[in-house]
Amino acid sequence: MGTYVWVLIGLQVITFWRLFRLKRIVTANIEIVRMLTEIVALQKQLNDVQNDLQNVQNIETEFKRIIGNL
Repeated sequence: MGTYVWVLIGLQVITFWRLFRLKRIVTANIEIVRMLTEIVALQKQLNDVQNDLQNVQNIETEFKRIIGNL
């Protein structure tokens, strides 16, 4: 009977250790998702800046064309 109790205690220790490791993994995955969300937001901001730059370049080209026609 004593051995059986120690086996059960050992199994519970192993189970709790695995749950602790799983919690660390889940926490790390949540942090990764947060980082990816931030990266997506930064990519959108970069895309907006690139669009603004393209608009400025188009305006500059049009301005030069108009000045050239005067």
